[in-house]
Amino acid sequence: MRRSFPWRALVPAAVFAALPVSWLLLSGDPPLEIDPDTSELVQVADNSGDLRFAVAPVMSPERTTNEYRVLAGHLATELETPVKVVQRKTYAQVNELLRVGSVQVALICTGAYLDSRAEALPLEVLVVPYYQSGPVYRSLILAREDGPYTSFEQLVGLPFALSDPLSLSGHYYPLSAVMEMGRSPADLLSRAIYTYSHDASITALLDGIVEGAAVDSLVYEYEVRRDPTISQRLEILHRSPPLGISPIVVPSSVDHELRERLRSAFLHMGDSPTGREVLDSLGVSRFDLPPEGLYDDVYERYMRVRKEVERSP
Repeated sequence: MRRSFPWRALVPAAVFAALPVSWLLLSGDPPLEIDPDTSELVQVADNSGDLRFAVAPVMSPERTTNEYRVLAGHLATELETPVKVVQRKTYAQVNELLRVGSVQVALICTGAYLDSRAEALPLEVLVVPYYQSGPVYRSLILAREDGPYTSFEQLVGLPFALSDPLSLSGHYYPLSAVMEMGRSPADLLSRAIYTYSHDASITALLDGIVEGAAVDSLVYEYEVRRDPTISQRLEILHRSPPLGISPIVVPSSVDHELRERLRSAFLHMGDSPTGREVLDSLGVSRFDLPPEGLYDDVYERYMRVRKEVERSP
């Protein structure tokens, strides 16, 4: 069945500021609260004693809530404290929550983590998820199967879906690939749109709004499991090399005891049947410490693109 594209993905950010904020309070002990606000930044940390866990919008807000409420509920039980899941529209807004101390822990995308390094935002990688392929994923360049395109280069200059300005797989990697063609990032950006989630990029492509899309391979695989016809309707024109996975991070301001309790809760998640169910629901083999140098190569790629874009008029 053809899915409709979430048009709000293309609405300017200013429009979102006028939308009402809704809250969903889930039952449980300890309570788990979902804050799906996608506009207003929390400028100061509250004093409620709740643990605030931000989740980057790699997928659309609805999907993110469904995917991570189980994880947050498990953390609430293990830490014996209420957990509030915080969502924002962009990766930059999640980084800002970390910067001002409004959240104690966050799952951020790799590109947002690289940006935090470049901006000297003091974050520590607590753990990373391991999938069947390890702590890595890829950027996929997709086109419709019935289209005339056989290479990524043919898509440059055509309507193209990027996920977020701080996304590695959905922004920085495709721009770096364009640079490796001997072309300017501006050639891709000239007709690109930002959908603000990878599943929205897939939908924009399926619905014919764009001719190509750069998508997180894990989200693509998730979508194909949900709807196997997607793999028949879309063609992968290009795969990136393995990229360091999106990390779980904490600001340096988080005290040592909480940091270690959080790390332990993630590291030992597979030790119990309920924890194993959480991992299975996320499609994650385990959470573990990041291998040394996991982000070194992608940081160099990120900096090359960033410098080139800053030089462009």
